[in-house]
Amino acid sequence: MSLYSRPVEALKSFWHEATFVAIDLETTGKDATDEVIEVGAHDIRDGHIYSTPYWTFVKPAAAIPPSSS
Repeated sequence: MSLYSRPVEALKSFWHEATFVAIDLETTGKDATDEVIEVGAHDIRDGHIYSTPYWTFVKPAAAIPPSSS
């Protein structure tokens, strides 16, 4: 049975047993030409965050517009 055909309760169980990295990207806007300015990540196992979160700023080629804050 594929993950997509499982009932909701089985999916809840799956996420509590899974190991994965959640990644968060912050950008200068919503357009395809906007740039990534910050990257964050969490190591998640068995429904718990196991490591200190990783994050770093990324220097974009252009100035960050005030509307991005």
